[in-house]
Amino acid sequence: MTIPSKVEIRDGLARLSGLSPAVQAILPRLSDDEFDAGELSRMVGQDPVLAARVLRLANSPFYGLPRQVGSLREAVMILGFSNLCGLVLSSGLIGAFSDAEATACSLATAAAAGSLARSLNLDVGQAFSAGLLHNLGALLLGHFAPNHWQALAGESSDGVGIRLAKERQIFGYDHCELGAEIAGQWRFPATIQTAILRYPQPPDDPAETLADLVHAAWVIAGANQTADCPALAPDIAGRLGLESAEGQAALAEATEAARRSHGALDGL
Repeated sequence: MTIPSKVEIRDGLARLSGLSPAVQAILPRLSDDEFDAGELSRMVGQDPVLAARVLRLANSPFYGLPRQVGSLREAVMILGFSNLCGLVLSSGLIGAFSDAEATACSLATAAAAGSLARSLNLDVGQAFSAGLLHNLGALLLGHFAPNHWQALAGESSDGVGIRLAKERQIFGYDHCELGAEIAGQWRFPATIQTAILRYPQPPDDPAETLADLVHAAWVIAGANQTADCPALAPDIAGRLGLESAEGQAALAEATEAARRSHGALDGL
């Protein structure tokens, strides 16, 4: 099986089996500068099932809005374009992948990121979207290059840096690069792109709070799924203020949110 290029994966994304016609129509529009929140909500509204899934997830405890959202129009006003995109992708895209473990990781990381953001008075919607999309590249490689991706199973025990290097050796890029590039083409904010690109190894930059937060959420989600996961680096915990008593309470809440995320989209 040939190695797919990033362009081939991006072009094949809208043809994923299991996607509704609305999501298939939305994905190529995300890279259009003229595509806005109003058009997005209209397109979602044409698919009652997708619209219901978006609203139910927006109103779920995993997203944590301060009040219930009753319509797509209201969701646009409260969430904004990029956060609504995150909900649409979580409701209509993530569930189309067959890799149950990677999908569970996406949802658990999103739930933990949203919980941490609430505790730290950060943008919950942006944190949820970044957590959800952090391993988009892994989901895509697992779908479009399953044999090569499965051949890397177990490599994580060698350390995340070695794992990413092996991905680059096989594919010519790693899953973080792939996910960040597609998020950029979908016009997600630069902070989300950086969080996707650097979530396993955040830059030593206090300004990149979202990358630190998604890393912490990823560690929390991994601890819920496997014993073989990295520990939260002390410098990242320090930058996020997670070493204090309040920070430890935030970590405990995020851990519980990640645990409750399993099956979050069931019935949506």
